[in-house]
Amino acid sequence: MTTRAVNRKVAISSAFFLLLGFGCRNSPYEQFAFGEPVVLREDAPLVRENLTDTQSILNDSRREVDMARLRVEWLSAEKNLADAQLVAAETRERQDGLAVKYARFLELDARVPGDKGPVAPEVMSVWENKLRQYAAQTARSEAKVRLSLRRVKPLRQKAMVAGLLADRPQTVPLEENEP
Repeated sequence: MTTRAVNRKVAISSAFFLLLGFGCRNSPYEQFAFGEPVVLREDAPLVRENLTDTQSILNDSRREVDMARLRVEWLSAEKNLADAQLVAAETRERQDGLAVKYARFLELDARVPGDKGPVAPEVMSVWENKLRQYAAQTARSEAKVRLSLRRVKPLRQKAMVAGLLADRPQTVPLEENEP
């Protein structure tokens, strides 16, 4: 390469780096036509000048973390309560559905003429056993609802005091409120 080509490359490179340097200038000020600087952004100071400001910022951050933790705990407890209520409603529905089928079966058996109905007592005991099992399952699921409600009530109170819960939560039927 000739010296002329080398000088040309050096000139182009230096012009490029100068333009890049001035173009990527990191300043919060921009000069306008009248020569007055205008602040475009303020960089936040990393350390406050006095201790009370810094301490109040720390306390605000801690309060925000505590509120977030309370919200997570309260909402997860509410979710567990809602899940338990769903399971209780489903088991109650299954039990009531079986009771309706059993009642229809008994009604049909009563319509059959004669002393001895067409249904053997073993079949009736199967229906009754199944109804007892469903009733026990429903009782267990309703007990889980009551336990979940015991866990949620204090958290609801804390959430109301903290201001996370504006109004009283939806009311739960009286039978679920009893311990």
